[in-house]
Amino acid sequence: HTQGQFGLVSVRRQLPDCVLLEVDLMDMCGIELCRAIVDDASTCGIPVIVMSRPGTQATVQRARHAGAHFFLAKPFDPKVMLHLVNDAIAESRSWICD
Repeated sequence: HTQGQFGLVSVRRQLPDCVLLEVDLMDMCGIELCRAIVDDASTCGIPVIVMSRPGTQATVQRARHAGAHFFLAKPFDPKVMLHLVNDAIAESRSWICD
């Protein structure tokens, strides 16, 4: 497995409450992995937060179009990250996946 494939398999097996993804994975763009998580019927209810160094507006838009709940620019305050994770989890509890 590649790093991205391993990540998707891990999410499918563990079904976490939230996924934090780095945009720059070694073998795959984190935005592509985000899309795979969002498009999979078994994981579509898991919110995804994409993290990266400060990106261009296009990168942020790509993440949002891929289904990312939030985009978090590095460096970030851990308290902000925790707040976003808690918000994403709380909101995701009301989602219905098709």
